[in-house]
Amino acid sequence: NHPNHITKSKIAFLESEGCFSKPDHTELDQLIATYFNNVHPALPIIDYHEFCRCHNVDGVPWLLLHSICFAALTHGSLTDKPSVVRRNLRAKYYQRAKLLVDIGYETQQITLVQSAILLSFWSGQSTEYWNAFDWLNTAVNIAESLGINRAISLLEADSVQRALWRRIWWILAMRDTYCAVLLGKPLRINLSNCEIEPLNMDDFDFLNYADNDVNFIARNTQVLYALKATELSLLLREILVAKASNSLTPTVVNALFKRLQRWHSSLPSYVSFSMTESSQRWDVLPSSLALLYYNSIVYLQQVCLRSFPILDMQAQEAVNHIVDIGASLVTQSIISEMPQDSLGGLFVAMIWLLSALHTKTGDEKLYKAQLRICEMSVYHVQGFWDHADWILCLCANMRHNPGTYEVIDLEHKNGLSDSAKRLSIYERLTAHRR
Repeated sequence: NHPNHITKSKIAFLESEGCFSKPDHTELDQLIATYFNNVHPALPIIDYHEFCRCHNVDGVPWLLLHSICFAALTHGSLTDKPSVVRRNLRAKYYQRAKLLVDIGYETQQITLVQSAILLSFWSGQSTEYWNAFDWLNTAVNIAESLGINRAISLLEADSVQRALWRRIWWILAMRDTYCAVLLGKPLRINLSNCEIEPLNMDDFDFLNYADNDVNFIARNTQVLYALKATELSLLLREILVAKASNSLTPTVVNALFKRLQRWHSSLPSYVSFSMTESSQRWDVLPSSLALLYYNSIVYLQQVCLRSFPILDMQAQEAVNHIVDIGASLVTQSIISEMPQDSLGGLFVAMIWLLSALHTKTGDEKLYKAQLRICEMSVYHVQGFWDHADWILCLCANMRHNPGTYEVIDLEHKNGLSDSAKRLSIYERLTAHRR
């Protein structure tokens, strides 16, 4: 049954565009399984048990269903689908979901927030109005109107709904942070208006695992990823705020760096930042956490206006780790399963390497080889990570077009420090995208 506020002509239009069509049972089951195996552990914004109940009676909202199919094709291997077919399917489900939003078909606000978060993985073309930040803005506006960032709103909800709302809000804040770093844009969420506590173990209810050591580690790694990724994003958010307010003083930088190190040392022993020979699920999430951590270290060093020897050394080591992880993920053919927020670490490493090559500091041959490995890693996610296209194009232009560095050279002649030059290159790169 269609909602009463939608006219028959709009229903007919949506039907003609395939908005009320779904894939066959086999393909749909594959997409849903891919979503809950690859997307849900990193973005637990859907109540799994409620979804299963609705799916069994064919009652999943159309907007959420198309958004899930889109997200499943954006995350996860699905190696049976060629890259071109995959991109076309992503575009098809995205357009169906967007039409439902444009027409105003869906009225459930939580469904709108969940769908907007998933659709934020659509980067869009430079001429498109709707891109990742527009979808995040939509999700934030609706979430704040619902009041899920307010303690008083959660008091009226039951425990299941309260946990779901908290997960949605903090995952949304995490996406806001990592997109701001990747695209060089300001933060959308003002956390000073947030009254709810950070996530904890009680907020999660994943699939039921058998009571054995392997599945215990798998489940706890999934929960830990969501907890630690959101926790790390709050530290990265502080770096962004300090950078925007020009308050990255030596004291602030040193304090942020030490807090990042404490975050790293707080990880439990069963979460290793080193890759293993297996390609099972719980190796992917620790590798993603590693990329997010090293991304934060390099980003902090890049935006500093003066040199900090210890931080400079740690940033170089972080770049080495990012390169090694990227190569290992490609070798093991599991890079397509990585949560996409972590892939931004490859871009930050490329910026560091381009900066080092331009300032002619360090081993030039090594940096060029590492830059090629980063490009190879980004190339392998080009079929589903929309940002890969412009990152590869931008990197090639920066590497082969000496004129790109003209402004940097002028700044160098004016006596800016190496750190200021790195910041200039970073700002120039992100400005190209904007």
